[in-house]
Amino acid sequence: MATYRTFQGRGYQFVKGLQQSTGNRGLIRMSVSSVGWDKAYSRLRAIPPNIKLTLKQASNKNARRVAEVAREYVPHGQETDKLQDSIEAVGVQDKGAAGIVSTVRANTPYAHFVEMDVHPSYKGNMNAATVFGRRQGGLPQGPHYMERAMADTFQESQATMYKAVTKGIKMALKMATTKRGLDFATGKGAKAAAFVSSALDTGMTIGVPTEFGIVPLQSMGLEGL
Repeated sequence: MATYRTFQGRGYQFVKGLQQSTGNRGLIRMSVSSVGWDKAYSRLRAIPPNIKLTLKQASNKNARRVAEVAREYVPHGQETDKLQDSIEAVGVQDKGAAGIVSTVRANTPYAHFVEMDVHPSYKGNMNAATVFGRRQGGLPQGPHYMERAMADTFQESQATMYKAVTKGIKMALKMATTKRGLDFATGKGAKAAAFVSSALDTGMTIGVPTEFGIVPLQSMGLEGL
């Protein structure tokens, strides 16, 4: 399994959201936060299998969308055709993501050169002949295809994942619903309560139908309902 470090481009400038393989400098990927998996979601616990599947589907959708946009942004030309074809959505093993998160990677020996707008022939003397953006550029093609794809889909990715987590909370509440109403004292209900509690810790807000109307779940106890 490849290991990654913070991506460092020209002048060792940090590029937000990008990581580079330690064993293959041409293999770069997005960090998990760039496809909608906010750090807060790492607090999710006791995720039931059906809810985990819902979250994974949302993450896969986001990664595929980012990969699609990144392929559009790669400078089109003979030098970069293989790079364009190598961009793909992949699953990642992240301790805080519980096996849910997907990300985007590019895998050619020059993937990071194009990202940083530096031609492989660059020897320290930056000029028009050594910069990818100037050789084959033009909007929307050009450098920073990963960074730009991440930025342009950020709101969409965040919304997709928020919607999935919200759906997961509703699914958990349904699991804990009996003929008498919400009951977190049962075995299934207790597991649902653990997930809902962790979801609320992320800052999620959801209303629960009661005889008094829609009540925010945060204002309700998780026991004896």
